[in-house]
Amino acid sequence: LRMLLAHSSGLPAYDKLYLRGGSREELLRLAFAVPLRYGPGSHAEYSDIGFILLGLALEKIAEESLDRFCQREFFGPLGMLQTTFNPPAGWKSKIPPTADDRTFRKRIVQGEVQDENASVLGGVAGHAGVFSTAKDVAIFSQALLGGG
Repeated sequence: LRMLLAHSSGLPAYDKLYLRGGSREELLRLAFAVPLRYGPGSHAEYSDIGFILLGLALEKIAEESLDRFCQREFFGPLGMLQTTFNPPAGWKSKIPPTADDRTFRKRIVQGEVQDENASVLGGVAGHAGVFSTAKDVAIFSQALLGGG
């Protein structure tokens, strides 16, 4: 887990798993099968794949979904009222479009996770999917600066 957190697990930065895995279960199976690019601990490289696996590990440890865990442990207690995975439809008009996805979803992406792997994972993933406001990001930043 430490190497996944430090991006030194040897996993590559990214893989288009969504092209081969059309469901959460298939995509996670593929993520576990991604070959290492480097020996563990020998090289640091940001890895979406590693954070996908970390999100899954957290779900197993917490015995609840990642979005519920984050709401219970972080967003709720900090009063981050406009931070969530999969924002409600009523927020869409306040969320700018993030991509003109002509290949995977074949539409403008707005109010949903842009990352294709996270999309297949249902919009909730360790590497992508959180929506927030500047105010809530400031609240979170202050909590980090204050020691948690």
